[in-house]
Amino acid sequence: MDQEQAARAVRDIADRHAKVDDPHLERLGDEPLDVLRYLRKYSNGVPDPVSKADVADGLRLRIWLWWETASLELWLLDRAERLGVNRREIGALLGIRTGQGLVDRRDRLRALLGVHGRPDEKAIRVERAERRANLAVQERQQRWLIRHQREIFEAARVLVRHQNLADEEAAEWLVEVARDLQEASISPAAFTVIDLAVDAMATVDEVAALPDEHPLRQVMRQWQSIAARYRSQSSSRRAAD
Repeated sequence: MDQEQAARAVRDIADRHAKVDDPHLERLGDEPLDVLRYLRKYSNGVPDPVSKADVADGLRLRIWLWWETASLELWLLDRAERLGVNRREIGALLGIRTGQGLVDRRDRLRALLGVHGRPDEKAIRVERAERRANLAVQERQQRWLIRHQREIFEAARVLVRHQNLADEEAAEWLVEVARDLQEASISPAAFTVIDLAVDAMATVDEVAALPDEHPLRQVMRQWQSIAARYRSQSSSRRAAD
């Protein structure tokens, strides 16, 4: 279902209702959501063949809206990630309790929307170009991590030292952080685990109650800058350190 098909469904609905002299026709809008609301409110009284055809076209519009809203949600989640918005706070708006749950939702949306893409030569070329670009981003991220591993490891050590303040979710992430520290693992996956741990710790009441000058609070503030610089590696070929 693409935009052209959605527009055709809107036109077909309008044409059918015009042919049967629908007295409410002037209330019919041009946007898919407006059309669906119109059908729900004014479908009674039109001939059965018109109603049956409306149902089919209405479902086409509903499918179109689903893909559109899914795409918008993915855009919003990606934007929230780039802006460093707390994952658990965003997740709560969607009924998701954990930061990892939000990450999983975003990944599922990205995979679903990718599968739904048009399988034509142009789309395939774009996909290959994006894959090459992603590899370049990963290499750039890894080089950045190696250059900044000292401050990353120091932040991780401070987090682990204060694991007694963690709630259940944060504690689970801190176990992973401690393991990566022990193995001196410096990778995008290890960085993400620290990021998730910081995100989880930020919503713990005991942590929020700490004074601003507390080492943990200081490191968590510093981490926002570290994470922003790291994420910038994916938005520019020559991102600044």
